[in-house]
Amino acid sequence: LEIKEAGEGLGIELLGVEAAFDELVSEVPGPKIIHLKDPAHFLVMARASPEWVQLLDGGRVVVMPREKIEERYSGHALILDQEDDGGGPRLEFLEFHYSFGIAGVGQKVEHAFKVTNAGEPDLAITLQAKGCGAPPSDTSFG
Repeated sequence: LEIKEAGEGLGIELLGVEAAFDELVSEVPGPKIIHLKDPAHFLVMARASPEWVQLLDGGRVVVMPREKIEERYSGHALILDQEDDGGGPRLEFLEFHYSFGIAGVGQKVEHAFKVTNAGEPDLAITLQAKGCGAPPSDTSFG
């Protein structure tokens, strides 16, 4: 209840739901605040794939095996009230985690993360100069 009230204080309307994990992942877009048991804890679930779950915990981004989170999920979550989201384009990553394994110094590793527009109208993507010391990347459209 305190989390819901804190969100409302920031102008964020949160709805409490009881749902199976699969239902929460497949039917509710966007991040969700999920309740875990053993020990009881709330985390923000940013996204999930069939194998992985990306969580925000204490300011850190954590990627964990989905089965570990499903085991602890209590069946309760807080979701954003999206009754009138106004539509618009929505970038959706089909995959968000890839294990590159162990790479040696100077070894080149590659992986293509595919994205799609899950909304309407068309999504415009523009290339930006790299920043934050990130390595160069190759972006292709097709």
